[in-house]
Amino acid sequence: MQLCLTVLVAFLLLPKPGISQTDSVSQSQRQMESPEGQVVTFDCKFTSGDSFPYLFWYRQYADRRPQILLRATKADQNPKAEEKFSASLDIIKRTVPLTVEGVSLQDAAVYYCALSGTVSQP
Repeated sequence: MQLCLTVLVAFLLLPKPGISQTDSVSQSQRQMESPEGQVVTFDCKFTSGDSFPYLFWYRQYADRRPQILLRATKADQNPKAEEKFSASLDIIKRTVPLTVEGVSLQDAAVYYCALSGTVSQP
């Protein structure tokens, strides 16, 4: 059975000092279809003036609020969630792809990639 996973790139910046106009996220995929049981990877590229950006992946089911899947930082570049979700932050390439292992019908949702800067304390 083919299932459809929709990807929506959301440029979410929390209003903090230090976030510049050049911070952004982008994604080439808008929709992904896969047979159940396969591995699916969603791309997310980012630009940030912050040397320690926080990247997030959210999942939103129809008629529900978005829920955070995982957060990737320079200190935790390979986060995992729910056994089947993982990401790999590459600061040099400026990417943080989300991998879903063994997709199932329950994974059909909208997936958001988001970026937040950090604030250094003087």
